[in-house]
Amino acid sequence: MDTIIQVESWDGQFWTLIGRGKGDRGVWLAEDVSGFWYAPTSTLWNSTAFQDGADYGGSRVDKRTLTFDVHILKTPGSTWEKNWSDFIRAFRTDRESKIWYETESSRRYLCVRLSKNSDMRPTIDPGRSQYAKVTMEVVAGDPWWYEPVDTSSYETTTDTTGGGTENGTVNLYNETPIIMYPQWMFQGTAGIVWTIPDYSFGQEAKHDRPDGADATRRIVMAPTIEGEHVLVDVDPDAKNGQFNSSLDTMYYMRMNGVRFMYGVTEYTGTKQHPIVLPVSVTGAPIGAGIQLRMRRAWPTPMGLW
Repeated sequence: MDTIIQVESWDGQFWTLIGRGKGDRGVWLAEDVSGFWYAPTSTLWNSTAFQDGADYGGSRVDKRTLTFDVHILKTPGSTWEKNWSDFIRAFRTDRESKIWYETESSRRYLCVRLSKNSDMRPTIDPGRSQYAKVTMEVVAGDPWWYEPVDTSSYETTTDTTGGGTENGTVNLYNETPIIMYPQWMFQGTAGIVWTIPDYSFGQEAKHDRPDGADATRRIVMAPTIEGEHVLVDVDPDAKNGQFNSSLDTMYYMRMNGVRFMYGVTEYTGTKQHPIVLPVSVTGAPIGAGIQLRMRRAWPTPMGLW
């Protein structure tokens, strides 16, 4: 199939710019396009005054800036001015829109905001020609392209409210070239205690821990409150913190300082051959569940499996 590029506005409207259905609302992608394909990575190098060469000091990924031109024309039942107005309103500085990039093997999106006002330099009055070429510049503060979240769940089949422990498993995989920080979600009656893995995947050195010390690290979660929904975001830089409860804003205090440490390294497991992780629970009735969410990020809009 041909590549399909779409814009999804902050209020959920779609425009197809290239591929099947292109120009459905009078907007076509032009030739000048940049910023789509590679994450803006830069490296740091350090050297002393008399050193030959330099030593690698690390790398960073900056915000992603995309520029692209679009042809805007009239369509049956709609003037150029109406099509132009609708498309310009699709991007805002204070709200996120999405750019979708679909190939035969994947469909990924990038969240963007308007960087500066669009520009056009018509040589003929657009109202007369019913056409103009418009230059757009948008910025993705988060530079990664994302695919829809994959999930794996486990549901209890025995009642452990009177004591005992039930053991189960969930499947984990990261098929991307970027470290992945999974999320865990659980809810239910009061007193449910889940034990969740925080495997190191060989990353102990980053935390000054001995090699292999946390290969099978597991974390005992704080007991749930009646009707509580808990979201655990393993990302140490999660904007809302690692622990989020629907009822208790101080859930992190109930964890007594224990935090998750490790993401999932790149190219770890596959959907066909996942890493099987153990979970266990006590104090739970039949039907209590836990869900592992895998948010898949990519530096490019296609490929790199």
